[in-house]
Amino acid sequence: MHRPSRSTTDVTTRIDCENTGGYSVKPGLFGYEYCPFCGHAVGDADTHRVTLTAPP
Repeated sequence: MHRPSRSTTDVTTRIDCENTGGYSVKPGLFGYEYCPFCGHAVGDADTHRVTLTAPP
């Protein structure tokens, strides 16, 4: 998991894993290489989704 150095308090990051049904929502901007639930690479768009939400 990578976290940027600048403050992103209004942004949230959600990761969904279809392999386990797990999900996590964290405040801030995060990037995932591997799923914290099943351990597979997040680049597989068929089973993982990372969603960033920011205010308009």
